[in-house]
Amino acid sequence: QVELKRCLNGLVVCSVVTHFSIIAFLFSVMVRLPIVLLLVAGPRSACGVRDGSDERGGVEVEWLATYEDTCSATCGRGEKPLKNDLLVCISVKTHTDVIAKMAGRPVVVSKQLCERDDVERPVPVKICEEFQGCQWKVVAATPSNKCGWSDVSCAPATGRPDDSLVQYCDLAERQGLIGSREHFQARYGLVTDGCPVKTFDSICTITINQPPKDGILSSSSANLEASKTKVGEAIRKCNDSDVIAITSQEMKNLMGNIFSPLSDYFANGEYAEAGRCGAEISAGVQVLVKRDKRKYFAPHALNCTYDKNLYGGDHAFTNTKGTAFLELSTVKGVLVAASTHGQRVLSAPRVHQALAAASQILAMNPKIVAWGGDFNTRTDISEQTELILRLGSTHPSSIGNEGYEFFRDPHSRWFQDPAAALKALQKVRDAFGSEDGKSLQQLLTEATHGKLSEVAGVRNL
Repeated sequence: QVELKRCLNGLVVCSVVTHFSIIAFLFSVMVRLPIVLLLVAGPRSACGVRDGSDERGGVEVEWLATYEDTCSATCGRGEKPLKNDLLVCISVKTHTDVIAKMAGRPVVVSKQLCERDDVERPVPVKICEEFQGCQWKVVAATPSNKCGWSDVSCAPATGRPDDSLVQYCDLAERQGLIGSREHFQARYGLVTDGCPVKTFDSICTITINQPPKDGILSSSSANLEASKTKVGEAIRKCNDSDVIAITSQEMKNLMGNIFSPLSDYFANGEYAEAGRCGAEISAGVQVLVKRDKRKYFAPHALNCTYDKNLYGGDHAFTNTKGTAFLELSTVKGVLVAASTHGQRVLSAPRVHQALAAASQILAMNPKIVAWGGDFNTRTDISEQTELILRLGSTHPSSIGNEGYEFFRDPHSRWFQDPAAALKALQKVRDAFGSEDGKSLQQLLTEATHGKLSEVAGVRNL
């Protein structure tokens, strides 16, 4: 049957070549040109009658091997044994045989045709590589002073860490099977047995609302420089705190981004950067730590996440409001630094936003929380309107430009006193939500059962 199939295939080739020869001969006669006629030797060979045929009857063969589906290793290099019971001999003599083999329908012949010295036998095992079972593991005996984060390497589930396997863990990470090496180290590599009693003791939270530009056509360089000055002054007033959390708003909006260059600037100063989370929505946060205290923070941040779905989504007006959360691993436990830019107009979304942020912060099981922002708290000044306007605004007695007389203040004898105006505002109760008139402190106390609260005296700063 095999030889008949080969012969039929050869007849097709023979017919094609013969017709081509006749056409070529007629063309040569018409144009009076010499031509070398094609010999019909090929088809004879295709039919299995060729000169020099070997003892296997002119049949060209090879072994078709099948190996085990599962690799012996789950992480790294392993082996797949040959399935001897599925070893077959196939024909690869003609192009149709080769095509049939590639299509998964090889022409099987007697094994005796392959059992010769000149037919290469399949290797008993095939080398394979696998990463499905790879995972990061902590390397024992590090750090040497037993205070900090151990090294992390790659290992199979039941094996020891081996740096030669890191490439396979990297593949597993790219496929989404495991998390990053840095995240695993920060989360699970902490060693505190040798840490001193005093590591870092103080934290100062700064909040700044600074858009990248004052207008579409203006430059962002001036606002960036202003931000550097403002934040620098605030840091100097943090009384030499060990840790600084800079919570910002508006630095990323439709007109640009100064969060990244500002963070780069302060990451290379007196303090070292422990982590940052920003440049995606209006809110951003950066944590700085004294350089001699940096070793008490993990080399990399645990997480940077955003919560923006409750308040208008992307590009609500000129920016995307929401909360940025930065989760850091420290020798004292998890530190969460967060920045919120609150919904400005509607009360209910503003309340939902703050409560959702509080819930997400608590879900990280923090030991330390530094949460600042522009919450857009509402202040009802109706009872103190006259006093606040008197102290907080200028009172010009005359206007230089003609035609603007209506700008003259009828109370020109009043004196502006911004410091006194601030004190007057601090006496007015804030209402975070209009539905129940509760303050942010009241909302957080109820929602978190007292786990989160405003820093005492923050309104009197």
